[in-house]
Amino acid sequence: MRFQVQDNVITTYGQIWDGDGMEFVSLFSQLEGKYNNITVKMHSYGGSVFDGNLIYNTIENSKKDIELIIIGIAASMMAIISQSRKDKKPSMVRNGYMMIHAPSGSTYGSALDHENNAKLMRSMEKNFIKLLASSTGKAESYVSKWMTGDNWFDANQALKEGLVTGIIEPETKIKKNFNPSQLGTVAVY
Repeated sequence: MRFQVQDNVITTYGQIWDGDGMEFVSLFSQLEGKYNNITVKMHSYGGSVFDGNLIYNTIENSKKDIELIIIGIAASMMAIISQSRKDKKPSMVRNGYMMIHAPSGSTYGSALDHENNAKLMRSMEKNFIKLLASSTGKAESYVSKWMTGDNWFDANQALKEGLVTGIIEPETKIKKNFNPSQLGTVAVY
């Protein structure tokens, strides 16, 4: 994942890889030391649940006034991260999308290795369901249906489901130092 920091705004682009959680924690803590208001802009189709949990926990536990904005896509783990503030849901650009599904993974090894990985993914899924139910105020039985297949929400659907609090106009500014070629084809998607 690429992070871009300008003043009190941190923008996230691309896939969440191993190690990105600690980089986010470091950048975010620097912003917390300087600002009372921090904006996190998101454009990601997800990635590592473990690193995503670090990002989620950092945002959730911040004592600062945090604004979350989905500037493109918040899919998979980034959809979960977008729900990290109990006091304020994110806003989403009118042509943005959110996608929620069950965590996935792969293993190599013995039957026990596969069984342990399945147990881990079931635990992650239960955690996602609890977080989404808490965030939206919907029953766990309702949000658990979002764990089957890829469930896409446009801005209006996300608003209706309680995943966002507002729809905003798309951003048109690109930062001077933004270089999409650094992201690669998959990350730009």
